[in-house]
Amino acid sequence: MENLKKIATHLEFLGYELELDQEEKRYRAMHDKNWNFLFGNSVGGVLFRCFIGTEDDATIDRLLKYVNDLNRDAAVARFYIDGDGDFTFEGWWPREYNKATFGVFMDAWHHDGGLMAKREESRELLV
Repeated sequence: MENLKKIATHLEFLGYELELDQEEKRYRAMHDKNWNFLFGNSVGGVLFRCFIGTEDDATIDRLLKYVNDLNRDAAVARFYIDGDGDFTFEGWWPREYNKATFGVFMDAWHHDGGLMAKREESRELLV
């Protein structure tokens, strides 16, 4: 949990508002200009995960093309459609917190989240 606390402090510095879910042992990070996400310990690192609903009329073919295009251009995120039909993007931080390298990771995370803002399909396919 100590690693998560250090990451939480860094994210607060970046303007995120955080809520800790003690039961799940993960945080919810909320921001006015960036995508909201959850983060918690996973496989020796920290998993960052964002869920966004998809439009009811979005076809699987269009969603998969959209996801593939995003994955092609992403630096640290992976994009997919989960079992509930939600658009999901996530990234995994594989190490103990370090201010400089975590800052680089967050720059890349924001870059990857920003890929969606640049695509018309985001407005057509995501809720």
